[in-house]
Amino acid sequence: MNLLEQNPKSIINIGNAITALSAMIILGNGMGIFSFTLLGYGETDTGLSPNNYNILDWISEHYFRVCMSMIIIGIVYLFGGIYLAKYKLWANRLVTLVSGLLFFVIWFLMIFMFISMSGNVELKIFRIGSIVTAIIWSIPLLILIWYLNKKDTLKHFV
Repeated sequence: MNLLEQNPKSIINIGNAITALSAMIILGNGMGIFSFTLLGYGETDTGLSPNNYNILDWISEHYFRVCMSMIIIGIVYLFGGIYLAKYKLWANRLVTLVSGLLFFVIWFLMIFMFISMSGNVELKIFRIGSIVTAIIWSIPLLILIWYLNKKDTLKHFV
């Protein structure tokens, strides 16, 4: 790299955006856990069985674990975003890895929701919405992964 050549500010902007997004992930899921426990949800066993399986029961039963998982992902994403803005190659790899993980988590959850709502005609719009949501969240993640791993972008990382 030429000494006179500057690192692109787009990498700093992406790092700052990831830092802000991860803070929202941490705060949103933390508040979700707080309000979920404050309202007393999750204290009783829903007795899930294949015969009375419902998506809302599953969410209620696993809400705390899902939120804690997202908080952990958010913390990892936070460190990745901070150090991505400092042009660290390991942070680039970490953000790429977490973004790929989020891509698969989003699609897993949305397909799970799509399938679990298949028995209800009234929920048809929500079934379609789950796939639309997955597409909307996937596009920025895929663009981020592509951009961070471009040859022109990688040359700026140490």
